[in-house]
Parts: sequence; C-alpha cells; structure tokens
Amino acid sequence: MQMNTWGVVGCREHRDEIVAWLRESYAELSTSEKIAAIARAAASGLALTVAGIDPVGNLVDEAIRLAEAQQGNCGNT
Repeated sequence: MQMNTWGVVGCREHRDEIVAWLRESYAELSTSEKIAAIARAAASGLALTVAGIDPVGNLVDEAIRLAEAQQGNCGNT
C-alpha cells in the first residue's frame, strides 16, 4: 500500500527502504516458500531480468521501471 501512495517518484526516493523491506520479508520465509518463489521467478523469466549482484535491488528497479512505463504506481506492478 505504501508504494502505491508514494507512486513512481516516491518509490525511487525510498528505494533503499523498499529493498530493506523485501530482504526482511524474504528472511522470514520458509525454505519451501523460498523455493516456490524462485520457481515462479524462473518460470516467468523474471529471474533473468533481476539476476546479478543485487537481485533484490534489481527487482525493485524493474518494478519501478514497469510502473513508470504503465504510468501506474510501483506497488501495482
């Protein structure tokens, strides 16, 4: 919800905070939930888009890029 309120510009400004939220949430997942998330990312092709040194940061950047392209909010991508 917060990302929707911020919009694309706010999400860019709060990128590090969003990345921290995602890392915290990921750390709380069970092993089976992590495996399922990785499988979904691989099946959708998203894993190739966000792979690299900072996959969580890349994921946030991709969400912001898509939201901007759609003129929506980064929480809606």
